[in-house]
Amino acid sequence: MSALARRLQHRGARGGLHVMLVDGLALIDKEVGRTEKRIVERFEQARARSPTVLFLDNLDALAAPRGRTTTETNVVGDRSLSTLLTEMDGVASDPQRVVVVVASAPSPAALDPAVCRPGRLDVHISLSNVDRACAAAHLRQQLLQFACRLLARGGDGTAPEETAASCCRVIGERVDALTAQRASMPAAHVAAIGREIMIAALSSACGDGAAHAAGQERTPHLSDEALSVILNDAFTAVM
Repeated sequence: MSALARRLQHRGARGGLHVMLVDGLALIDKEVGRTEKRIVERFEQARARSPTVLFLDNLDALAAPRGRTTTETNVVGDRSLSTLLTEMDGVASDPQRVVVVVASAPSPAALDPAVCRPGRLDVHISLSNVDRACAAAHLRQQLLQFACRLLARGGDGTAPEETAASCCRVIGERVDALTAQRASMPAAHVAAIGREIMIAALSSACGDGAAHAAGQERTPHLSDEALSVILNDAFTAVM
C-alpha cells in the first residue's frame, strides 16, 4: 500500500470513519471471472460498512486505457473495467449506504477516460514529491510531538525531561542532515526518514550507545512497554 493510502486509513480511524484499502494489483487473477468477482465483493463490503471511504490503490491495474495492450489482455482488462464502472455507478444509486471512492494512479493518462468522467472519479489531485523545506517542517512537527510523548509515558507514568531534551537534539540534527541530501523526495521517503530519526533518538535517550561501549547493562529511562507504545504511535504519525 502507498503512503497516501496508509495515511488516509490512519486519519479515517481517528475520525471514526471506516476506510477500506484495496490494492488493484491484488485483485488481478488469471482465472476467468475471478478479477470481476473480487471487484464486486470489495464494493459489497464497502456498502455493508457504510459510511465508507473505499480507497483503490494502483487503480491503473484495473482500469488501464482500452486498446493499448495485447488482444488477450484487452479481453480480461475490458471485463474488469466494465465491472468496475458498473460498481462505481452503483455507489451513487443507493443514498442509504454512503460510499466515497478514492483512488491512486501514476497519472490520469494511466486510466481509461471512462473512469474519470463526471460522477465517477471526477476530482483529480496531483501529488508531487515533497520539497526539502516542507519535508523538514513536517518531520520537525511530527517528531517533536514524538518527543513530547516521552514526557507523557514512562515506567512510572512520567519520562524524565532530559530524555525528551536528548531526543529533541537528535531530531534537529538528523532532520537537517537527512533532508539536506536532496531537493525533494517522495512521501514514503519522508516517512522512512522519520522512522530512522525516531530509532536514533530513542537509542540516544536510553543511553544504548554509551552503555554498550562501556560494556555496561542498559538502564533506560522508559519501560519496554512504554517504548513499544511510543514507537507504535509515532511510527503511525509519520506514515
